[in-house]
Amino acid sequence: MQIEYIDNLLQTSMTILYKRRSLTIDHLVIDTGAAHSLLSSDIVSRIGIHFENGDKLASDGNASGIPQS
Repeated sequence: MQIEYIDNLLQTSMTILYKRRSLTIDHLVIDTGAAHSLLSSDIVSRIGIHFENGDKLASDGNASGIPQS
């Protein structure tokens, strides 16, 4: 894994493989204090990843834990 320091943020690239399709996402911010990793559903839908009935969803929030609207 190559980690770069860009705009005061640690960033890297990640490749997702799903059902024989792949997607590389560049400039992912590495948040060492985060409880979860989030990927945009709009981005991963490019390789066929979609929400299904019964999927557990998480929303993002700010440092105070209050969800963004």
